[in-house]
Amino acid sequence: MTRDARQSGEEVQDLRTLLADALLLAARVPPTPPQQPKDQGQGFPDSPDLSQSYRGPMIGRIAQIQMVIPYKPARFPNEQSKMR
Repeated sequence: MTRDARQSGEEVQDLRTLLADALLLAARVPPTPPQQPKDQGQGFPDSPDLSQSYRGPMIGRIAQIQMVIPYKPARFPNEQSKMR
């Protein structure tokens, strides 16, 4: 056997030993529990506060909308556009 072939064979054997050691170590490590996905901040918005303190301004805004819709029929041609 030539020197290069002998050296290559020794390197292969060393690599096999390292691989076997790494596999043994990997078998000892307990599996990590699955992690919850991080919140990307793209969830649904909070529902509006419908407490008594919020209803007053909301009722006023609805009254304003009800006054504008009849005077601009071209802008609100159907029920869908009125709801938007």
